[in-house]
Amino acid sequence: MFCTFPSFAQPSPAELRRSLRAAAASANPDSLSHSFAWLAYYHVNQQNYDSAGYFYRKALHYTEITGNKEFNADNLSNLGLIYMRLGNFDSSSYFLNSAYKRFQDLRDSVKLTYVEINLGYLYSSKGLYEQSLKYLLSATYKLEKQ
Repeated sequence: MFCTFPSFAQPSPAELRRSLRAAAASANPDSLSHSFAWLAYYHVNQQNYDSAGYFYRKALHYTEITGNKEFNADNLSNLGLIYMRLGNFDSSSYFLNSAYKRFQDLRDSVKLTYVEINLGYLYSSKGLYEQSLKYLLSATYKLEKQ
């Protein structure tokens, strides 16, 4: 279900704290954004979704400052997945649809496909099968093309 989370090795909690301190000392919004996203990812792996959501919101804030549209879309998508995991389908829908629009603007078909799959799952969970099918068929078409 969590299709957009990084799939590479995760830093240790001590490394994450050092990274955040260094980013805060530099006052570099891009570094802060990445540090908060790594903290969120750590909490996802610990199944501490409330903390993960908090850190993804912090990361999202800094991507809005830097204007990094791709990382902004990644954080929107990840927040949508966190809210889905927490059962807050309205917030999940808001963040996943925001990510969907951003990935469309970026013309990132791979991440757009992941978001479509997640939207399909979300709408299916809400009993909105027609909307679910729309996104899942679109994702299937894109995957078949690849």
